[in-house]
Amino acid sequence: IAEGAGAVAGGIVLTYFLLTWRPPFVIAGLIGIGAILMAIQLARSKKPLVIAMLIILSFWIATGMLGYWSKIERYTLKRRWALINPGIELLESADSVYQNIAVGKYGNQISIYSNGNLMVTFPDRYRSAMTAHLIMNQHKNPADILIIGGITGDLLEEMLLYDPHRIDCVDPDRKLLRIMIEVQPPELRKIFKDPRVKLIMDDGRRYIRTTEAHYDIIFVNLPDPTNAMLNRFYTREFYVEARKKLAAGG
Repeated sequence: IAEGAGAVAGGIVLTYFLLTWRPPFVIAGLIGIGAILMAIQLARSKKPLVIAMLIILSFWIATGMLGYWSKIERYTLKRRWALINPGIELLESADSVYQNIAVGKYGNQISIYSNGNLMVTFPDRYRSAMTAHLIMNQHKNPADILIIGGITGDLLEEMLLYDPHRIDCVDPDRKLLRIMIEVQPPELRKIFKDPRVKLIMDDGRRYIRTTEAHYDIIFVNLPDPTNAMLNRFYTREFYVEARKKLAAGG
């Protein structure tokens, strides 16, 4: 029981505190310090071994204090990115409690990746216009719109041409939304300040299940179902729940 409780507690601390506070290699370094201290405690009767571990501990702490842990993290991250996405410049990589968020740049286009999966690319006015007009023309008078998932300024800009009453954008990841807005060009960033656009920090499945609002259009703009978090939006149960939140004619 104690071992199971410790595993659960460790998972909670790692997911909700450490991952949002420090990069993975730094976390590994801190865990390494804890492991060495525990080994010293267990081997306290063997003086030569304790001395050797104290030397290792001192060296490990010194490398951390001099910033080498962060340097190693940045170096390995850039190397890994270059192998997976050659020719694309890595602008930022961050971890949230939901996912790893990476921002890449190729030419004048910015791409955002979630756990290695491409989410959105912008500015891409042609694709955004095609998507927006296809979606909005599914209804004779699209007044209330719900978007679950990727949101870009150029997509919202095209949707706003239909003069809807509101566009509610739902995503649980506050860090993802902050990064997505920050890297938009200034002319697209201001779209998010339009009073008709509302950002809702909530899980899409939970929002669909609990909201009292009804919509003319519900647009699920998510990557392919490559993990459990995304799979939930590609189920019969989700679409049954979403249908109940459609207004008449939606």
